[in-house]
Amino acid sequence: MNKHILAFALATASIISVNATGHASFSGFSRSIQQSADKWITDSVATLSYEDQLTFLNLFVDPTINPIEATIKCIQTLQENIELTPATEQLQRNVQTFIEKYIEAMQKKLENRAVVPTQEELTEFYQKLETKVYELVAYFYQLYYEKLYVHLANQDSTKLAFMFNEQGIIAPEKRTQFLPKPTI
Repeated sequence: MNKHILAFALATASIISVNATGHASFSGFSRSIQQSADKWITDSVATLSYEDQLTFLNLFVDPTINPIEATIKCIQTLQENIELTPATEQLQRNVQTFIEKYIEAMQKKLENRAVVPTQEELTEFYQKLETKVYELVAYFYQLYYEKLYVHLANQDSTKLAFMFNEQGIIAPEKRTQFLPKPTI
């Protein structure tokens, strides 16, 4: 299995643990992210089984309400299931596209400054940029969660439950904790 997928998934899991507070910073991306989520769901996810789709939804769960161990088990499931590779790779490309767009926009802002920044200002800029990229990915995951939740709820809202714990996949009949409804 592609080691890059695991690296992406693990990095993403740690990235989304950052509390994304400044969503207003990304309002210009909202519509594009939502459109990419719709396309990803239609082209890459909708043909998967409900269980596989639910696996992706569990990946997008806010990490403040889901133990990191459960997220790691979810990531391992995504990596081990070869049928999920195309959807996972497309998700990775989608995230990367928005990160690149954001970084390019911020670099242009820096380059257009009238005064050349000092080394200290550059260091501060890159530290803030790193934090903002984490927040952007968390925002991206939030919007994808909302879109995929609605998609799955339209199919069967009674099965929208946490499917992973520290030990791995929870058997469908033992899933009792439901995923939070998105605040759309």
